[in-house]
Amino acid sequence: MTLAATSLEAFELLKPTLSEKRQQVLDYIRENRGLCCKEIARGLGWEINKCSGRVTELSKLNLIVFDGTRMVDGRNVQCWRAR
Repeated sequence: MTLAATSLEAFELLKPTLSEKRQQVLDYIRENRGLCCKEIARGLGWEINKCSGRVTELSKLNLIVFDGTRMVDGRNVQCWRAR
Protein backbone atom coordinates (compact mmCIF):
# COMPACT_ATOMS: atom_id res chain seq x y z
CA MET A 1 0.00 0.00 0.00
CA THR A 2 1.36 3.42 -0.91
CA LEU A 3 0.56 6.80 0.53
CA ALA A 4 -0.88 9.53 -1.62
CA ALA A 5 1.34 12.56 -2.11
CA THR A 6 -1.11 14.69 -0.15
CA SER A 7 -0.91 12.28 2.80
CA LEU A 8 2.87 12.47 2.78
CA GLU A 9 2.74 16.26 2.63
CA ALA A 10 0.29 16.35 5.52
CA PHE A 11 2.49 14.05 7.57
CA GLU A 12 5.58 16.15 6.90
CA LEU A 13 3.70 19.23 8.12
CA LEU A 14 2.57 17.41 11.25
CA LYS A 15 5.83 15.63 11.99
CA PRO A 16 7.61 18.57 13.65
CA THR A 17 4.71 18.94 16.09
CA LEU A 18 4.88 15.36 17.36
CA SER A 19 6.40 15.04 20.81
CA GLU A 20 9.61 13.08 21.10
CA LYS A 21 7.79 10.16 22.77
CA ARG A 22 5.08 10.05 20.10
CA GLN A 23 7.73 10.12 17.40
CA GLN A 24 9.63 7.26 19.05
CA VAL A 25 6.48 5.13 19.18
CA LEU A 26 5.56 5.98 15.58
CA ASP A 27 9.07 5.14 14.34
CA TYR A 28 9.04 1.84 16.24
CA ILE A 29 5.64 0.88 14.81
CA ARG A 30 6.89 1.73 11.31
CA GLU A 31 9.88 -0.56 11.77
CA ASN A 32 7.86 -3.38 13.37
CA ARG A 33 4.37 -3.65 11.91
CA GLY A 34 1.63 -5.44 13.80
CA LEU A 35 2.71 -4.83 17.39
CA CYS A 36 0.58 -4.44 20.49
CA CYS A 37 1.23 -1.80 23.17
CA LYS A 38 3.03 -4.31 25.38
CA GLU A 39 5.43 -5.25 22.58
CA ILE A 40 6.05 -1.61 21.70
CA ALA A 41 6.75 -0.79 25.35
CA ARG A 42 9.13 -3.77 25.66
CA GLY A 43 10.95 -2.77 22.47
CA LEU A 44 11.41 0.79 23.65
CA GLY A 45 12.29 -0.22 27.20
CA TRP A 46 9.28 1.65 28.64
CA GLU A 47 6.51 0.87 31.08
CA ILE A 48 3.24 -0.04 29.33
CA ASN A 49 1.41 3.05 30.61
CA LYS A 50 3.96 5.34 28.95
CA CYS A 51 3.36 3.62 25.62
CA SER A 52 -0.41 3.10 25.57
CA GLY A 53 -1.17 6.81 25.82
CA ARG A 54 1.11 7.58 22.89
CA VAL A 55 -0.55 4.82 20.84
CA THR A 56 -3.98 6.32 21.58
CA GLU A 57 -2.75 9.79 20.57
CA LEU A 58 -1.20 8.52 17.33
CA SER A 59 -4.40 6.65 16.50
CA LYS A 60 -6.48 9.79 17.04
CA LEU A 61 -4.07 11.69 14.77
CA ASN A 62 -4.69 8.93 12.17
CA LEU A 63 -0.96 8.18 11.94
CA ILE A 64 -1.42 4.55 12.98
CA VAL A 65 -4.30 2.20 12.35
CA PHE A 66 -5.68 -0.99 13.85
CA ASP A 67 -4.00 -4.05 12.34
CA GLY A 68 -6.06 -6.86 13.85
CA THR A 69 -5.93 -8.82 17.07
CA ARG A 70 -3.85 -11.75 18.22
CA MET A 71 -2.84 -13.60 21.37
CA VAL A 72 0.10 -12.20 23.36
CA ASP A 73 0.97 -13.63 26.76
CA GLY A 74 -2.39 -15.44 26.85
CA ARG A 75 -4.45 -12.32 26.10
CA ASN A 76 -6.19 -11.16 22.95
CA VAL A 77 -4.63 -7.77 22.11
CA GLN A 78 -5.01 -5.06 19.48
CA CYS A 79 -2.14 -4.59 17.07
CA TRP A 80 -1.11 -1.44 15.20
CA ARG A 81 0.59 -0.40 11.98
CA ALA A 82 1.67 2.96 10.61
CA ARG A 83 -0.29 4.56 7.80
